[in-house]
This record gives sequence, C-alpha cells and structure tokens, in this order.
Amino acid sequence: MVAAILLAIAPRAYAADLTLPPAGQLVQENLDHLKADLTSANSATTNRDEAARRLVSRHTPDADAILTQILDNPANALDPAKLSIARALADAPDPEPRFEESMASLMGNRTVAEGASAALGRYAATGNLQAQQRLLAVAQDPALPAAVRDSAIRALGNVVNQAVANTLVGLLNDPRPAVKLAVNDALIQMTGRVDLNQNDQGWRQWSAQHQGLNDVAWREQVLQSRSAHQESQLHSATGTEAALKAILDKLYADAQQRKDEAAVKSLILQYLSSSDPALRANGIDLVSNAFLGGQTYPTIEAHAKIKELVGDSDPTVRQRAAETLAKLNIEGALPVLITQAAQEPDPAVERVLVASIGQLRDKRAVGFLEEKLNSPAIVLSVASKTADALDLIASDDPELRAQVAGQLWNAAQRAANSNRPDGVNLQAIYVQAMGPLSQASYASKYLPLLSDPHPELRIAAFHAMGELHDPNWAYQMAQKLSNEGSPQVRIAAIEGLGEIGNFESVARAIYDESTVANELDKQVRSKAWDVFQQSLRMAQSASALQYWVDQLQNQPDRQIVVLEAIINKLQLEAQNAPPDQRKDLLDNIASYQQTAGKTYMDLKNPQRAAALFRQALDHYEPPGQPVNLNQVTLTLVNQLMKALLDAKEYDQAVRFAREESARNAGAARGISAAIRNRADELATAGGANQDRPINRPALADAMKLIDAAQSDPNLELAPNDKGSLARIKSDIQDTLAGRRRPFSE
Repeated sequence: MVAAILLAIAPRAYAADLTLPPAGQLVQENLDHLKADLTSANSATTNRDEAARRLVSRHTPDADAILTQILDNPANALDPAKLSIARALADAPDPEPRFEESMASLMGNRTVAEGASAALGRYAATGNLQAQQRLLAVAQDPALPAAVRDSAIRALGNVVNQAVANTLVGLLNDPRPAVKLAVNDALIQMTGRVDLNQNDQGWRQWSAQHQGLNDVAWREQVLQSRSAHQESQLHSATGTEAALKAILDKLYADAQQRKDEAAVKSLILQYLSSSDPALRANGIDLVSNAFLGGQTYPTIEAHAKIKELVGDSDPTVRQRAAETLAKLNIEGALPVLITQAAQEPDPAVERVLVASIGQLRDKRAVGFLEEKLNSPAIVLSVASKTADALDLIASDDPELRAQVAGQLWNAAQRAANSNRPDGVNLQAIYVQAMGPLSQASYASKYLPLLSDPHPELRIAAFHAMGELHDPNWAYQMAQKLSNEGSPQVRIAAIEGLGEIGNFESVARAIYDESTVANELDKQVRSKAWDVFQQSLRMAQSASALQYWVDQLQNQPDRQIVVLEAIINKLQLEAQNAPPDQRKDLLDNIASYQQTAGKTYMDLKNPQRAAALFRQALDHYEPPGQPVNLNQVTLTLVNQLMKALLDAKEYDQAVRFAREESARNAGAARGISAAIRNRADELATAGGANQDRPINRPALADAMKLIDAAQSDPNLELAPNDKGSLARIKSDIQDTLAGRRRPFSE
C-alpha cells in the first residue's frame, strides 16, 4: 500500500513535445464556461450563483466584461443571471464600483430588485454615498411597488449611519404594515437591538436618546450593540455548523470503518458540493486524508470536483484545493492550477497556486512561471514563490537551470531599474532564488552585490555566492564578512559560507564569528556556531577536524562536537576502506570514542559517555572472543563502570560487572571495589548513620545499587566488598527506621 501511494505521488516526467495551451487561452476557456453556467436557462440556481460569485471574485477586465455584458443586456431571459450577479456583489467584501450603476438601474426590475438592493446596501456599507442616496430615495418613494421599497429599506440596514437611521425611524409612520416590518428588520440589522423588535415607540425613543450625539459618538455606540448582536449570531451559527459537521464526520467515519464505498462516495461528494465553503474545504481534506491513509474514496469524481474547486468563489477552498492537487499529483492538475493562477485576485491564494505548480515539477509550467516572473505588478511574496517554483522544476535539468537563471537575472535587473518602491526587495528575491541553480558564470555578477548599499541585496548575494559551492570564493566572502556592519547581513554571510560545503575553506571565518572576541552580537555568534557545527560533516579529512579538537581543548562543550564529527567521519570511511586500512581506522575510532567519553564525563553527561566507552571497549574486547588484558582495556573498563554508576544505570552496571568479571579476571577486583565504593559514597551523602539530615534520594540510589548487586547470583564480588554492602544496607535501613538518629529530620 505504501509503495503504491509513493508511486502515485512521485513526480511524473513529460515528453518535451507535450505542451499546454497558453495561459490566456486557458483563462478564456474557463471564463466561457462560467459565462455559460451563469446564462444558461438549464443551469441550477446553485450553479448559477457560484458562477456569478467566481466571476465577481476575479477582479479581472475579462471577467468584469462578462458581468457588464449580462447586466447591460435588456433581455428578461437573463434576469436569473442578473439576480445571481447581484447576490454575488452583495456578498463580496469589495464589490467593483463599476457595477453600482447597474444595480441601481435594476431596482425597478421586480425579479432582480431584492438582489440589487442588497448589492447597493453592500456598496453603501463600504462608504459609497451615491449607493446610499439611491436606496434612501427608493425607500421613501410611496409610488414604487411595495416589494421594491421593502428591499431598499432592508438593504439600508447594512449602513451604520445616523441620518439613515433617522430616515428609517421616520418611515415607521408609513401606514403599510409591510413597510414598518421592513424598517424594523433594517434597524435591528443596523443596531443589533433585538429587544426593540416590532416596537415602534421603542425605536422612536431610542432615536430621541441618540439625537444629541455627534456622528462619531453615535456610530461608536451603535457599533457596540451591533457587534454584540453579531457575535451572538455568529456563536449560534458556529454551534449549528459544528453540530452538522460532527454528524457528517461521524457518518463518514462509520462508512469508512464499514468500508461502505457507496456511503463514502455519497458523503464525500456531499461535502465537496456543499453550499457552505467550510464543508467544501473539509471535503477536500477528507479526500487528501483518505488518499494518504489508503482508504477508499470516489477517486474519479472527487478528483474532478477538487480540480473544479480550484476556481471556487471562496479563497480558503481555492487554497485547499490547490494544495491537494499538488499533494496527490492528480492527473490534469497543471492546466487547472495555471488557469486560476493567471487570474487569482488574492495574493495569499496566488502564492499557494504557484507553489503547487512548482511541486508538480512539470516543465510545461516554465513558460507560464517565467511570464508571471516578469509581471510588473507582481507581489513580493508571489514573486518569491514563483522563483522557488522555477528552481524546483529546473533542479534536475542543467540546461533548464541555465535558462531559468538567465530569466531570474534579467528579472532582477528590470526590478533594479523599475520605479517600484519595493524594487530592491524584488531584485533581492530574484538574486537569492538564483542560488539553488548554482550557475558559476554569475559569480562575477554576485560579487559586486556583496558591497551594495542595500542590505537586502547583500544578503541575497551572500546566499547566491555560497550556493555556487565553490571554495575559491570563500576568501572574498570572508573578507566582506569581516567588514560588514549589519548583524543581519553578517548572519547571511555566515550562512553563505556554510552553503559552500567545504569545511576547510570556511571554518576559520565562521568560527571567529562565534567568539566574543570577534563578534559582539549574541544572535550572530549563535548562528556562527550553528553553521560551524553543520559544516563539520563537510570536512575533507579527519586531520582538519583534529586541528579543531586541539584548538578547542579548553572549551569541552565545543570540543565534544568536533570529536563526534571525527568519529562519524572515520566510521563512514571505515565502511568502504580496504581491509589493510580498515584496522587502523577502527583503532582510531576507538581512541576518539574513549577521548569523547572522557569529555562527556567532564560535561556531566555520563549516559553518552557510557555509550562511547562501551563501543570502544567492544572494539578492543569483541564479544565472544578472548580478552587481551592491557592498560587500555583496563582503563576503559573502569571508565565505563564509573559512567554507568554516574548515570544511575545500576542494573546495567551490575550486568556489565558480572559479564566483564567472568571474562576478564584482571578487572574483577576493580569492578567489585567500584560497586562497594559507590554504595558507600551514596550512603554517606544520604546521611546514613550520621549526625546530619537525611538525603532520601541518595539513600534510595544506594539501596537500588545494593539490591541490584545482591540480587544477581552470578555476580562475583570480593568477600570484603560483599560484606561491606550488607553493612551499608543495614545502616541505611536503621537510618530510615529512625534508629541511631540523635537529631530529628
């Protein structure tokens, strides 16, 4: 199952002659499809409304042209489409001002009047005074049909304005009950005062109480009550939505558990087709989780729906759909992502779309991404994702890497010469994105940027230089680092040196920045030490690392890092070394392990020390082979025993004592004495049989060690040590029982 999933999500290779239609053509096809859904007499209302929402959300000239064409068409057959557009504008957070006039003209159309009024209410709520005046005029015109007036009155409830409120209160004098009911609803919408529901006199009193306030104070008070009401409504709606989601989730989980494919299919498609964007997003997540978890789901239908949801009217749904297309590598994902990315109005979603395109690693996307790269109005965050996507797609193709590097450099130059206030930042984004492409021919172009007056460009250039992975540039980079005044740029320079990937050429420059003598900024010092540690694995020889072991002999906390690096390096070399060289390497490894163990003991880390001593001892005394007693092994036995005891690994210490004593008679006496001495030290520290307060944790440790030793029937202790343990245990028991204790605890 796992293999199948990995195969399914692995990047696909495409033949060079496979091409996509231009992005403009893909967008036009998408717009034509939305127009058809919006205007067709056969479209369901939900489909028509969603098509309108999508067109309204695009904010592109082509999408707006379709909307204008429909709104300006006098044919009654298009009234359903006009109503859907009006609803979409009413729900839009930022409706295009150009459609306000069209909404006003539709107020006289009874079929569309309610939606048009709601749209004008949205315009008025965003500060459009003309829309506000239009609604007020309609609301106060007794000659107009009641339904038209009612729609305008209710729409005014979205406008928190003192003059509008006074007008609405005045309309309570209208003799028609429908008008008074609409006014009541509008005032509740505006103020949140549900306690005044259908209370004409109460509204008049409320208005009179607020008459003395200026517009700012009036608005502040009204917004307080309005916000409280909206929060209550939101809480209620959220609870209802959560309950519905819980029910659906339970049904879905049960269906998956029963492996009821029909029920799973029905529920997932209900999620994906829901009118609630939160449920649509949740449905996308269900598909993603089912895919990665190897669960059943309607693959063909769900994948098709997710591709369709990339163009959803809701930005969260668009984002989630784009991420899932890339994660699942769904067939046909690329043209869908490009279609939306070419017309996406929300930069946050656009970033996700572009990143998803890059994750597909489909070379057919290069042309579109390069075109986006050169867009004069590109947002910085989108530019960064676009450059990253190009890097990702070109990563395994040397020829394409060179092409993309050229495009990035040209884009950087255009940014530098543009009038954009953020032109330098854009230039820096493109220069830094050139780094992963590792094009050596650009080194001479990066070098002057290391001295550029703009820190953003110096940062980008240090990274780009480092990612050339050429140690020949280390000296120049180090020189620039030593003269750099900005801590942020020094951090980038250190990172760039580390990216070179050659320890010998960069170690000194990086290490110096980690010392107080050379660097006053704590953050820079910390970064330098981090990069130094990361660079250790790039060392070409153990001798280069040994140099730093010697240099750091007075700094054991740093020296140990280098010792670990030497051990790792020698172990890797030993794996592939010929037999005649392998023994010397293994001897060196054991020696370094012993040295590192001693350093860890100095650093109060006996657990790691014990592991290293054990590895070194196993080299000199391979398990199952005769022991060749010598001073090295005897020292290691004592070191390992002490480390285990310091680590309070008493069971391990006793087990090691038993095994080592049995195979190494020369070490038995020292091992036995080590157990006795440690038990005595712990008992003394715990106050056993002494005139001082009891240290119960120390006494507990002593008992654990003694019990471990006494309970092992195969452990051979020296007779006097065995007797000492019995005496120490008795003293501890007497002390804990309150005997021989002249002082109270």
